[in-house]
Amino acid sequence: SQGVDTEYSDTIPRYSRKFCKTGTSSNSKVYYYRYQVKGKKWLSCGVNGNSDRDKCKDKINNPPSTDDYKVESDSKKKNNYYYKVGSDSGKFYDRLTRLKDAIFVLMDDTDLDPKKVAIGIGQYSTQSNSSNTYKSPDGRTGKILVPAALLTDTQRNTIKTEVASLIGYNGTPTANAYAEAGAYMLGTNTLYSNSPYYSGFNDSVSSSKNNSNYISPLAQNSTANSSAICDGRGIYFLTDGSPNSSPDPSLLMKSALGVKGNSFNVSNTLPSGSEDNNGMPAVGSFARALRISDQNPSSVEILTAVVGFGKEFNVDRDVDAEKSEQDRIIRMLSYKDKTGSQKIGEFYNCEKITGKDAKNACNWGAKSHPLLPNVGGFGEGGFYSAQSTEEVIDSILTFVSDLNQTLPSIPSGTIIIPDDPYRADSQLAVAYYPTLQPKVAENAVIWEGNLKKYTLNEGTLYGKGNTKLFKSIAGDLNPTT
Repeated sequence: SQGVDTEYSDTIPRYSRKFCKTGTSSNSKVYYYRYQVKGKKWLSCGVNGNSDRDKCKDKINNPPSTDDYKVESDSKKKNNYYYKVGSDSGKFYDRLTRLKDAIFVLMDDTDLDPKKVAIGIGQYSTQSNSSNTYKSPDGRTGKILVPAALLTDTQRNTIKTEVASLIGYNGTPTANAYAEAGAYMLGTNTLYSNSPYYSGFNDSVSSSKNNSNYISPLAQNSTANSSAICDGRGIYFLTDGSPNSSPDPSLLMKSALGVKGNSFNVSNTLPSGSEDNNGMPAVGSFARALRISDQNPSSVEILTAVVGFGKEFNVDRDVDAEKSEQDRIIRMLSYKDKTGSQKIGEFYNCEKITGKDAKNACNWGAKSHPLLPNVGGFGEGGFYSAQSTEEVIDSILTFVSDLNQTLPSIPSGTIIIPDDPYRADSQLAVAYYPTLQPKVAENAVIWEGNLKKYTLNEGTLYGKGNTKLFKSIAGDLNPTT
């Protein structure tokens, strides 16, 4: 290693990026962009590049500047790869830099629909006052930094501005910060017995509060085509260390649960972590209370996704993939999503994780599955091991996608064979199939529909090209008709 250095990002606003510079050989290459000549598409190899050019798979919308890069083509000249060599490539960025890189890339991502997706930012330990003016990190609370709002250009820029100024310092009060996030979602507070010492309410940005309570984002960010009941809601909690500095978070959590607080108890939950005052048993019970609608005052389900961002949570995917299916930490399993659609996705088998704090973090967020006994049952938003900028981005996009509860539209209707107007004992040799596509998750005044006409021959319906309407006796429709 050649020591730690700092550079500035080329973003607006800019932020410092700390990195460790290693002594790489003069012929080492790190690839940053791939250009598909035939399709005229640009792909990124990641914010920090990749030594394997086959990993350049992230779609980017605008052509990048490649003035300072060297280029090589593959043997068939279907791709151009842009790379840097030697000292330009030997940079390894710290965790906070990778996180900031991820948030900035995410805020530029056009896949996040500004009409449907609302995002806010919380931070711990607290390092600013209610005006978001910097003060020394307190080591014991978490706060709301940017209230959740639909991702307009203004909201994206606000998030960038606040994230750019963050520093990482002074403790990991995970449980207290989680209580604060929950209180914000529920529109309550964490001021138990009027004591603010472990509460971040007073320092949370003023625009997140209305007098003595938070302004819940659940109803105010419902889109024009949905309601708070139909919307997906969740907390994405990223941690990079062992929980501490939370001696009795249950007091904060009871306050956060408002009228349901007296029923809150810490039982049948996560075990205690490795450090003093870790608060993880209370975290498990609070995650369950947020998720189960009749245990929180909002009467809706609030999921929690947990992301382990650090060496304690690292899962080597290549090594894991070489294990037998039953011994893997990461499993690809079939499941039904919130809309009832059958899918295949990643599930973490937390029982295979050895570190106490990493295993707790995993179970805190993990989705339960019949094939993974004793896993999850708390936040149910998913657990992710993310070590790179790209993995943080992927985890956020996956969580947002999982929260999408838009019900798929399925055409419906009844086939009608009209009577022959000239013969009372027969019908015409045609059939009409009126279809309606109900979009029940939207408040649309008009639903789309269509009217299809088929010929009828000896009891069998035929569409265009004289093709049978049904593929089987089970009634499966032939899509070509």
